[in-house]
Amino acid sequence: MDLNKLVTIVIPCKNEKDIILKTLDLLNHQVDIKNVKVIVCDASNDGVTKLDLLDRLDYQHRTDMFDLNVMDGGLPSIARNNGFKLVTTPYVLFMDADVFLLDPKVLKRSVVRIHRYHLDLVTTKFRSDNGKFNYVYKVFDLIQSLSKWSTPFCLGGYMLVRSETFKSIGGFDEEIKVAEDYHFSKQIKPKKFGRISTNGIRKNPCLLSVKSNAFFAFPAA
Repeated sequence: MDLNKLVTIVIPCKNEKDIILKTLDLLNHQVDIKNVKVIVCDASNDGVTKLDLLDRLDYQHRTDMFDLNVMDGGLPSIARNNGFKLVTTPYVLFMDADVFLLDPKVLKRSVVRIHRYHLDLVTTKFRSDNGKFNYVYKVFDLIQSLSKWSTPFCLGGYMLVRSETFKSIGGFDEEIKVAEDYHFSKQIKPKKFGRISTNGIRKNPCLLSVKSNAFFAFPAA
């Protein structure tokens, strides 16, 4: 399975220069990641550039690296929609800049799942990098399990979407400032929603502490 022919990765980024380096470095350890297009949609003022990222990732001395692209970003919905304009593959993975993929097979397993079972959206569970705020994610796990067969619930930190489905929905609603990921995922048919099991995905706890109030806002939106 050639992942570079099947999936493109879109990562919104704003003032996460050092964190996204860790995100990209871990991403580069994914199985069969070579030549997979990775699009960083940047709205930073901290100097994130493609040249800087490549240099700090020691790109010149790596032969197994993904294909990095940097373009203009914005709010998460806008950044993701902008990034999708460059997608030509059947599937697109939307990741947050502060998501660390510690399981080297999670991307390939996700693509196999969505492809083999003809799904429209695949996600997985999250935990924080140092254990802090894990109670938040355990609540999300419960919500996800309870709503799976009625209204799919998915965090934007890791959303593998069928490209045709993304187009048919019309992308992320750019008018929604909070919980745009939930508003997108609830439009997926329950039988077309899947979740893989892994403990290898972590969110940066410092950023989570800022975002946690917004996360709890989704049911009332």
